[in-house]
Amino acid sequence: MKLIVRYLLLLLCFVSFSAIAQDDEDEDTWDEPERKGFTLGLNIGAYFGNKKAANFYNGTGLYAINDVQANVYTIEERLALGTTAQTVQNLLDAQSFYVPFDAYPLNMRYNPGIMIGFKLGYRFKNEASLFVDANYASLKAADKFTLVTNLLPDPSQGTTDTRLYNIIGAEDRLCVNFGYKGGVVVNETANWTVELGGSMLATRMVDNYVEIEGQQFDLWVNFIGPNNFNGPASNLTSTGYGWFFGTGFEMFFNETYEIGLGVRFMRDNVKLGTYEEKLMNKSFFLSFTI
Repeated sequence: MKLIVRYLLLLLCFVSFSAIAQDDEDEDTWDEPERKGFTLGLNIGAYFGNKKAANFYNGTGLYAINDVQANVYTIEERLALGTTAQTVQNLLDAQSFYVPFDAYPLNMRYNPGIMIGFKLGYRFKNEASLFVDANYASLKAADKFTLVTNLLPDPSQGTTDTRLYNIIGAEDRLCVNFGYKGGVVVNETANWTVELGGSMLATRMVDNYVEIEGQQFDLWVNFIGPNNFNGPASNLTSTGYGWFFGTGFEMFFNETYEIGLGVRFMRDNVKLGTYEEKLMNKSFFLSFTI
């Protein structure tokens, strides 16, 4: 990873010096006017969360959510609280059920999330600018877990009734990035760009639940009676810091409008309750700037 950072720093230096040299040598070559000053833009794209963090929601209860009210229960513990077991038996139309030791998924992953945000920048010239942007994405992690019931086929025949059901985790992410963007001129209306900078990732855990025959059972609850549950009392938000790099293309229209297409890799410190790990997330985006 250190080699990648060094390579990117050298590449940015090369891009900057190349742009300066090209300005000196070909100052009057392009008809396109030099752009300088503040810019404001909109980002829209897709966000891909690292699947390692998704296992926080796999129902094993390995991590706490740091809430003053709700606790984290395993799937087996949650289905045994109060009258829940009887409710599940009715849903399954079975006299009994159990959660096998290998019921829990170990390879949960996030579905890609729609990302939207805005950016503010200052362009020194066509090929060099500083920027800050903030992008929001809603993520959902999903997989299957198993339940075993006493229904036919008869267990005495060496078979069991095993069923698969959904386990789901949901979270919101706010990604704030501040960095430098350098460019290599392709022609008078387009640049190839490279960007590098620091990042902040704020993650709000929204939910973690299992679905059985269309009914939802939350795993983060405060159990206060036979069939009485409360959810978390806090907003379950944590913030970590890291860095990012990216590349793409930008195109200029008239004297004010720009369109960019790029990919960004973010080395974030992902925090979910007591879980914390430095992971690489990525995004693909289209930006519109004035």
